[in-house]
Amino acid sequence: MKEITITSRIGSKKYKGVSYYSKKDVDKTITIIGETFLDELSKRDKEKNNLYISYIGKYYKLENKICGRTLGYLRVNENNEYIVIKKKYPIALLLLMLVFLLIGSVYAITKDYKTDIPINSTGNSNIANIVTTSEMKEMRIVISSYIECNQEKMKNMNMRNLNDDRYMRYVFYNNDNVIYDSYLIESGRTIQEDNLKEKLEKVIR
Repeated sequence: MKEITITSRIGSKKYKGVSYYSKKDVDKTITIIGETFLDELSKRDKEKNNLYISYIGKYYKLENKICGRTLGYLRVNENNEYIVIKKKYPIALLLLMLVFLLIGSVYAITKDYKTDIPINSTGNSNIANIVTTSEMKEMRIVISSYIECNQEKMKNMNMRNLNDDRYMRYVFYNNDNVIYDSYLIESGRTIQEDNLKEKLEKVIR
């Protein structure tokens, strides 16, 4: 059981009757010896804690590390030793953080196995979960060497998916902008013509 007695009574701010320094009032060379929420302990409760603060006849629970928002620093003595004063996060915020953590965990677990991409199905986009694997296999890519293109549509594309075990996707760029996306093409399908994602400017030569 260790008691940290606070000999300093000065500070620019107060919290729960305790004077403390704000973050801007201390430099980076201070020595941190603990953290506290300034939860007051009774004389009986302090006997159960291995570490506590004694301040003007009152006792406060002291921890090595706690989760909370830093309010400032409690000066312990003249040796540049300080205790970090923290404030507990609201319950609603903790619950919200937990929800985001759960969502992130589920996403991290599933993102390597499934991906939601529209399937090109004769002009209709259907959303489906496509199972992917990290195994590398040889791909068979077929596309026309001469594609006709006006401002809104491409023709004579002859984009085929001859791979039995996977979907294929063709994406065309113009100055880093995606002008065409075939989405996922099922095995055995061929796209001969399709609409562009955005209308191209007519070039006059």
